[in-house]
Parts: sequence; structure tokens; C-alpha cells
Amino acid sequence: MDIFFVISGFLITGIILSEIQNGSFSFRDFYTRRIKRIYPAFIAAVSLASVIASQIFLYEDFNQMRKTVELSAVFLSNIYLGFQQGYFDLSADENPVLHIWSLAVEEQYYLLYPLLLIFCCKKTKSLRVLRNISIILFLILTASSFLPSGFYTDILNQPNTYYLSTLRFPELLAGSLLAVYGQTQNGRRQTANGKRQLLSSLCFGALLACLFVIDKHNPFIPGMTLLLPCLLTALLIRSMQYGTLPTRILSASPIVFVGKISYSLYLYHWIFIAFAHYITGDKQLGLPAVSAVAALTAGFSLLSYYLIEQPLRKRKMTFKKAFFCLYLAPSLILVGYNLYARGDIETGTPPPVARRAPCCGKSFSGNRPDPRRLARRTPEGVSGLCRQPGRVESQNPVPRFGVFGLGR
Repeated sequence: MDIFFVISGFLITGIILSEIQNGSFSFRDFYTRRIKRIYPAFIAAVSLASVIASQIFLYEDFNQMRKTVELSAVFLSNIYLGFQQGYFDLSADENPVLHIWSLAVEEQYYLLYPLLLIFCCKKTKSLRVLRNISIILFLILTASSFLPSGFYTDILNQPNTYYLSTLRFPELLAGSLLAVYGQTQNGRRQTANGKRQLLSSLCFGALLACLFVIDKHNPFIPGMTLLLPCLLTALLIRSMQYGTLPTRILSASPIVFVGKISYSLYLYHWIFIAFAHYITGDKQLGLPAVSAVAALTAGFSLLSYYLIEQPLRKRKMTFKKAFFCLYLAPSLILVGYNLYARGDIETGTPPPVARRAPCCGKSFSGNRPDPRRLARRTPEGVSGLCRQPGRVESQNPVPRFGVFGLGR
């Protein structure tokens, strides 16, 4: 998410600054556009995840997902997740709405930073003041990210710094600073010389390397883990105006198209990855599951882009109508469904998929046993999951059912 936070800060801040300078900016219009752009596709994706989860999740799993969904409606899911789990542990791999924490961080930022833009542009009438204040904020927040992890765990009682807004705001601020700097340049464009070509290519290559080097197998280190991709992305964006080689690569039609549907790709990719992990019980997905995840992600992303994102983006709506029809009402319906589904699961009725397992009676009889042993792990009192007479089972079998072909 480091790369996308920088890009988001750059693009959104640039739009706001341009509107402020030509006198057309208003908070109502800005948040109306944000609701139309973000929320309908988000609701559709999370609703799909909720419906599927209500059919296959056990109570504790569904309840954790439900809390994430409810807090995401008010853009606070990152705070909840920060107190719950690490991003890359197994339970995190199986939470289909885990990734929406980044939307919460983004919306928190855009509730605050536009106020600073308005103050500096209308009260002080100086982009230099805005730039200096943004630099100070960037330095303070970046410095805080270098604090030892024990400070967050022992003093702030925040065990998972990965989700902290204060550690993510510097990435958005880096993009905002680029936009402010671009406004001070009055649109001047320069051609790329040899040094700029080399620097741009090095940044591009290093950024690609970060995508492979910084992963779940390496510890998340507040500070360096965030700062390096952030600065590389900022330098790359800055070099885009010079017509460098990475600029031409990123301007290719296929990459531009992927960029257009990137929001829907972001919404759906993790949903199907998480369900694949949950159903198979595997930490590493096999080729059939990966292929199914890729196909489902591409298909639902295209549907979301053409049927939801594009039509609503072009439709004119007042703030009140957008707020009620696209945000408030859908959120209440989604939360209500999750509460209803949770109550149904809590009564002791197994999810429909788990109910078809031969060992279902032992799994759900009497007092509910540890739910994380079910239905994809060995139930209490059963030596092998869903063992049937006459069948030879492996020591670590998994249920042979699935959703959308993701099961083994």
C-alpha cells in the first residue's frame, strides 16, 4: 500500500489545490465525489464477502470479519485491526475484508489535510507556508515511525503498528508535498537528460525490487520498511514530467488500463485470496486455486468498473443524495445483514457448507468446541477430518468442498 498512498496523496492534493486556486473548491463537492468514487464499489465487494462468509465461516471467524466491516463504515477498521492481529499471520490470511484498513487510513487523511490546504491557501495565501507545514508534519510523523516497537506495544498498547494511521500519513504527505511543489513550478516541463534518465530508471528498478524483497517473510520494521518505498515512489513520480524511460513504460496502454480498474482490483483480490486460504486450509495456495483467484478477481473487477464505478462517477448527485443513497442506507443494510447472519450462526447451526461435512455432528454438538479446529482443521475427538470408513486419509486432510471452485 505504500506506493498507492503516495500516488493518492499526489493526485488528490493536486486536484484540491487546482480547485482552490480557481475558486471552485467546496467540501460538499469534494466529499460527494469521494462517496461516488469509493463507496458503491466498496459496498458491493464487502457485501459479496459477507454473503459468502455467512455460508462457510464459523462463528468466531465471522464475528471478527463482522466487526471489521462495521468499523470500516466509519473508517476506523485499521484501529480495530491494530489491536487484533498481525497482517501476515494465518488468521489474517483468512480475513476477506482485512485489506480495507487502507481505505480507513485514506479517508482519515482526507478528513484532515484539506482543512490545512484551505487554511494555507485562503488565510495565508501562500503555498510556501503550506509546503513548510507539510514538511514539518512529514518529518515529525516519519520520526515517530522509527520509535522502537516496544513503545507501541507496551506504552500505547498497540501491538500491530502496521495499521497505525500516524505511520501511514507520511506516505500520503509525501504525495501531497509533490503536488504542492508541482504547483510552485507553474507547470514548467523539462526534457530528460542522462542523469535524470539514470536516476529515474534506478528508482523504478529499486521500487520493483521492494515489491519482491518486502514481504510477509521479512519483519515489518516501522520507519525503514515504510520510508524506502515511499521515497522511491515520490522520486519516480517526480521524474515522470521529464519523459524518462519508466514514464514511457508506465504509459503503455495495458498498464494504463490496469490503472483504471486498480480500485476494483484492490477491492476483490484479497477477498478471493482469503476465501481460498480459508477453504483449503493451506498457507501456500496451489496453481488451481491461484488460477481461480486470478480469474475471479479479474471478472469481478471488470464488472465493478463498468457497472458501478463508471456509471456513478458520471452521474450528477447532490451531497445529501449521495450521502444517504450511496453511503448511509447501504451501510445500514450491510451491517444489519451481518448482525442477522451472526445471530443465525451463533445459535449453533453450522454454516451450510460445513453442515455437509460427515463429521458435522461431532463438530457442533453440545458446547461449541474451539471453532478454529473446524471445519478445515481436525475436530476434537476425531483423528482425521471427515474420516469415512474404507477411505485412506492423509495425516493432515482438508475438507473437499469449496466455493467458486477454490477448494481442492
